[in-house]
Amino acid sequence: GHVYVYKVINNTLGSFAQTFSIDAITCVDWSPDGQYIAASGGFPANGNGDIYVFYYDRAAHAVNCVNSLVFEFDPVSSVHWSADGRMIAVAGFVNYTPIN
Repeated sequence: GHVYVYKVINNTLGSFAQTFSIDAITCVDWSPDGQYIAASGGFPANGNGDIYVFYYDRAAHAVNCVNSLVFEFDPVSSVHWSADGRMIAVAGFVNYTPIN
């Protein structure tokens, strides 16, 4: 899957920027300052869950991965930035053991 960021012009979806292809995406959330996107997902068959943090460059209308983490549990089902943008809350299935 991909994370797409669309420009909205006159209530119409315009051009978009997209991430590289990653595992199935279950949730995305913008950071409070609007500069970053946290994305979560994974594949149950692989027994892993993923979290990615992307920087959105508004001037270039481009999305770039700045961090990622893979967990040894089924897909991460939810991800959410804290109000101050310093933490990300993650929800998924049991067995929190980072593997990278």
